[in-house]
Amino acid sequence: MPLPNSPETSWTGWLVDGLGGKEASVCESLLQALQAREIPKSKVRAGTVNMWWRRDSRCIDVTSNMDGDITATVHIQEYGTSLFVGRAVAAFKQRNYYKRMASAAFLWTVDMCVEEALTVIAGKEAMHLLKDASE
Repeated sequence: MPLPNSPETSWTGWLVDGLGGKEASVCESLLQALQAREIPKSKVRAGTVNMWWRRDSRCIDVTSNMDGDITATVHIQEYGTSLFVGRAVAAFKQRNYYKRMASAAFLWTVDMCVEEALTVIAGKEAMHLLKDASE
């Protein structure tokens, strides 16, 4: 189940030129990359969510409970002729620094898997990193 919509949820995104219509390929590549990383004490689940103007947009939830629970949802959606991939994360701002270290390793791994999947599918297409404007 994708993370609930909340103003406190942090996100990062990628907009890749020329990948509109490649959602299925990127989703499959991302699932393979996440599973190959063997993220400790994690679960990976693909699904859909109603996003923006489009119903049933692809998403992948990744949850780790290695040192506290942390969940990231990766949204994959066509954006005109480009492809938008957004990663939202909950429970990242934890008080205990051990839990924050585990969360940072988890989040870095998820982001690297996104970039790996996009590179596999996109090749040399322009990839633009997007950050949450509310931060």
